[in-house]
Amino acid sequence: MIDGEARSASVHAVTDTACLAIDMSFMDRMGDEERKGFDAIYYRTLSEILAQRLRETSNHLTRVQGELEQLKGASSG
Repeated sequence: MIDGEARSASVHAVTDTACLAIDMSFMDRMGDEERKGFDAIYYRTLSEILAQRLRETSNHLTRVQGELEQLKGASSG
């Protein structure tokens, strides 16, 4: 979908998951303007999901770093 190559990963969901399947034969039949519109929406959605995941990961790492610093302080005092 993104680069025309075969998929490079597999996934196994451990919680309820929504999955989007895209029929590439349908995509191939789209006109240029339809495809540009689809691509804009698809990549915007993908970037929003990735930005949210990055934000959540950064927040988690910040919390863990704070907890680690507290543990270090408690063990040295």
